[in-house]
Amino acid sequence: MALSSPRRRPRSAPALALLRLLAAAAVLLDCNLSPYLAHAATFADLPAAARGRPIAVVNARPFHSEVLSGAMAALAPVADQVAVYMDQYVFKGKDGFRQLVWSYPGLLLRTPQRAAGEGAVPRHRLVFFLSPEASLGYTRWFINASRPTVVVHMIHNADDVEAVKQLLDMTAGSGSSSSSSSISDSSSSNSGSGRSGGGTEGSGVVVTKLVALSPHVVEALRSRGFQADWWLAAWPPAAATAETVQTAGAAAAGAGARAGGQAGGSTGRSKGGSGAGADDIHACPAFRNGSVPAAPWGFACQGRQDSRRRSYDTLWRELEAAVAAATSSAGAAASANGGGAGQAAAAAPPPPPPRLKVLGRSVGPQSGAGVPKAVRPLVSRITNAPYALFYRHIACSTGLLPLFADDSYLSTKFSSTVLASLTTGTPILADERMLRAYSFLQPAQQHVWLRAPGEGLVAAMQRLAAEPPAEAEARRAGLAALRARLNRRAAGYLISLLGASGGAGGGDDGSGGSVGGRGVSVVSGHALRQTPSGGWHHGSSSGRRSGCGVAVVVTAWRERTYGRGTGGSGGTEGFGPGGSSSSSMSAEEMGRMMHMQQQVFELKQRLVESEVKRQAAEKATDTARSEAVRLRRRLMQTRWVLAAAVALLLATAGVLLWAELEAPPLGTMALPQGGVLGVLREWAAAAWGRVAGTWAVVVAASRAALDAVLAAVAGATGAAGADGARGVEPR
Repeated sequence: MALSSPRRRPRSAPALALLRLLAAAAVLLDCNLSPYLAHAATFADLPAAARGRPIAVVNARPFHSEVLSGAMAALAPVADQVAVYMDQYVFKGKDGFRQLVWSYPGLLLRTPQRAAGEGAVPRHRLVFFLSPEASLGYTRWFINASRPTVVVHMIHNADDVEAVKQLLDMTAGSGSSSSSSSISDSSSSNSGSGRSGGGTEGSGVVVTKLVALSPHVVEALRSRGFQADWWLAAWPPAAATAETVQTAGAAAAGAGARAGGQAGGSTGRSKGGSGAGADDIHACPAFRNGSVPAAPWGFACQGRQDSRRRSYDTLWRELEAAVAAATSSAGAAASANGGGAGQAAAAAPPPPPPRLKVLGRSVGPQSGAGVPKAVRPLVSRITNAPYALFYRHIACSTGLLPLFADDSYLSTKFSSTVLASLTTGTPILADERMLRAYSFLQPAQQHVWLRAPGEGLVAAMQRLAAEPPAEAEARRAGLAALRARLNRRAAGYLISLLGASGGAGGGDDGSGGSVGGRGVSVVSGHALRQTPSGGWHHGSSSGRRSGCGVAVVVTAWRERTYGRGTGGSGGTEGFGPGGSSSSSMSAEEMGRMMHMQQQVFELKQRLVESEVKRQAAEKATDTARSEAVRLRRRLMQTRWVLAAAVALLLATAGVLLWAELEAPPLGTMALPQGGVLGVLREWAAAAWGRVAGTWAVVVAASRAALDAVLAAVAGATGAAGADGARGVEPR
């Protein structure tokens, strides 16, 4: 007999309708929120997550993170085609770098370990090494594992000739070619103006490029026989985002891009931007008393606190002289005020000594931390600060001091102070020699504070402290515009290299096509089309995130990173949608789109702020709970101690009261001459007598037992001796 299966109970119509409604709501929420959530960086532990991405940026050391953030900013518009590898220390967030770059819309990975084998590294067509001189072995291993067609090495010290030779020899066996070019304003310019600089997927030729962060380092490399290019990019602050988007809409309507770029740097800073995200580096840190400065103050010196790199002694001497002058002037003014009306008027007081912030990591005995006592009230030392707080201190400063201890930073090395200036918008106090070396900072009146010939460092700081705020804001705006141009050129350089190396086979799965060049190129399933105006447009592609509007995020990041170009230059500078003369969108549509992007940024920043506040509240709650438990334990211990003390006092009071009641005239107990105290002494003497008697009995018993034991031992020894004597007698 076959068993009949139980009949299923049909679902009711309301339940089905509710399920359909929940599913539709989930899809709608995912589509609406994915553009905002996709704007936050994605961190992955496994290198397999980078499969299919044709570009790799590798920084295998825990330093040069400011260069890494600049490369990320330059490649942000094509972030879905880029894999960023960083040192494990940086990846874990121990130096605050993760909090700085939280808004990067791409993939960040830890550098794969060599023990995992070459198969752990995905295939990349272009690999950009940011610290190859300090990681020669790892660089060689990564090249062999990834098998790129283009290798770009960032050279930081032109004097390290042996390291440069080793880097070039790494790809020499594969028929590599190294060529030289200068980055022009056109991002589509090819970088093979020297020897053959192109390579294809099947040719086996590896294009090897050397780049440096400043023109003077490039010239130093060329003088040593190496072909090198100039490449520089800087991280854009989040505070300039909203204003940059607004001015971009104005530019599309016919306004000048230069005015828009300046407003993006100055107004965005003064208003604080559209939010206070983790990389909002323009919010001044609070003082120790909790108050927040309303405007930039003092001068900052950033970098490793090493007297071998920076001339602190010269600065201390000049500051001591300024303090002495201010003190003597104050004394003279006081004596003049006390001398009456007949006293001659005192001379005009000198300007007050400037305040100084020394930021960076201390390196022990060479840190130059011996600040003279006279100037200590003027100097604030901030060591090992997270990147966001580090940049906030710099952004809230009137100027940056290079303080070069030797001339190598003007001939063969690049100073990180320049990148800090480009990132924060704080102008450098530079002289003519520095402007000649870092020529891209010219004209001086737009980007730096110029130090007059023969002018002392402290004298220049005192002069600049009295400058009107408009002068500082003009330079901040100029630095913002310069940063946008540099990022645009840096991106165009790398994209052109990728396009010149061949148009197929970006990843090991064959999904990566060309990112450079005109026309349509499909990379990892995303259509990336360059418009006739020079901009880049993400078309629709398979996948939930693309369908829900990830292109809005990439476009907004492009506006934040590069700003907007003018109508005449938008097409030639590559990235950036260009001006109104070549745009197919009307001014009203462009403004509406900019407004929508601004709303996207604001919502994203609110989400991140809410998450940060929630985590901070949870941490504060846990701390408060543990503190409350500790206080409860201490309170309980205190209660027990107080209870014991009260009990002892009550017992003592009871004894005294009993003695008083028992003594005449109330009682019949005869007290000794000492009264109550005499009774206590008698009790104590009796107790001590008992203890002494007991101790005497114990001692006597012990002695008796010891005497008995000794006697027994002596008897046993004597008997044994007698037996031995009898045993040796002759027979």
